[in-house]
Amino acid sequence: PYLERARSGERVSFDYQIPYGTGKPRWVHGNYIPDKDENGNIKGIVVHVIDIDDRKQAESALLESEERLQQAKQAAALGIYDHDLVSGAMQWDDRIRGLWGVKPDETPNFATFMSRLHPEDIANVKAAAARSFDPQGHGDYQVEYRIIRPNDNKLFWVAPFGITTFANGCPIRLVGFVQDITERK
Repeated sequence: PYLERARSGERVSFDYQIPYGTGKPRWVHGNYIPDKDENGNIKGIVVHVIDIDDRKQAESALLESEERLQQAKQAAALGIYDHDLVSGAMQWDDRIRGLWGVKPDETPNFATFMSRLHPEDIANVKAAAARSFDPQGHGDYQVEYRIIRPNDNKLFWVAPFGITTFANGCPIRLVGFVQDITERK
């Protein structure tokens, strides 16, 4: 079907496997490009084939690694966060969004984070952040605290762990995970 499409004037690109001398097929990327004369009539098809087997193997390995990570996150009840301390931008995965009651179309921010904290735990969270943001320290962020989800007032205990990245002695990024430890508590 690809050759027929090219013969009708369409440029066609696709990935496919070809037999290889080792007995294991290799992935290639093919381009069928109509070669037209000055009047637009097709006089032939130019075929380019590029070996992309290494790229396909890397993509497959990455996919497998991501699947393992997702399974491990699920088994450990982990959510992942990324906080740009310079811009204030926060990225939360679905688990953290669910715990904090943040809808998929909402953008989490520091005010959202703070508004969900149990009032008795705010001082501990601030102290842990101060330790993490201290360039003389290790950058570790670790604390246990309670959050209250606003849509149903459900209380959760969480244990985040993160690492702060520094540039020129200033904290610029905090990346880590949050574990729901409600059942343990």
